[in-house]
Amino acid sequence: AEVVASVLRAAALRGRLAIVTLAREGWIEVSAEHFLPGLTDVLAELHVQVVYARRSLPHWKIRSAARDNLDVFQLMKQSAMRKCIKKVYSQRPGQSWKNVLSIGDSSTERDALIEVVYCRPLDPNAASYQKPCRCKTLKLHEEPDLLQLTAELETMAAWIAPMVTFDGDLDLNMSDSMGGVAEIEKLLCAGISPCLSP
Repeated sequence: AEVVASVLRAAALRGRLAIVTLAREGWIEVSAEHFLPGLTDVLAELHVQVVYARRSLPHWKIRSAARDNLDVFQLMKQSAMRKCIKKVYSQRPGQSWKNVLSIGDSSTERDALIEVVYCRPLDPNAASYQKPCRCKTLKLHEEPDLLQLTAELETMAAWIAPMVTFDGDLDLNMSDSMGGVAEIEKLLCAGISPCLSP
């Protein structure tokens, strides 16, 4: 629980946090209570919004997407992410999206965020029309063992600041070889864009 809390705290120092999950309603809270003692308090303290993506689309849209052979899970994530991002960036009129980061263990999160950021509607009359939004994704191992997960979390805690402050898009994949992870870390610290997705 301490390593997870350190990642959340590092991220909270640099922006707003939301957990967008495809899990069933209540899974985050139950898992935290049973397996990560104290994490529920950290989530509350940091005002982490938990969003259950399965509730983000009406049933008719889900059925329609399934009939059209679209990735329903990605569409659910996209809808939930879009709502979270709009909520954060709608506090002032004309506010532009600036920096959005997604961390997840499947390509669904990555693909959903990329779709949301690059396909967002832009208002050509808004003062923020020409400002870029930096889209940043970090893909974790899909089924790590406890040692791998702990190592990923420790690395992530160190990477949060350079990822957020990097002035550009990032598309990182920790499931690449450890040599790749070391190279990403070196480039992040130097402020160079390591876009290493497969």
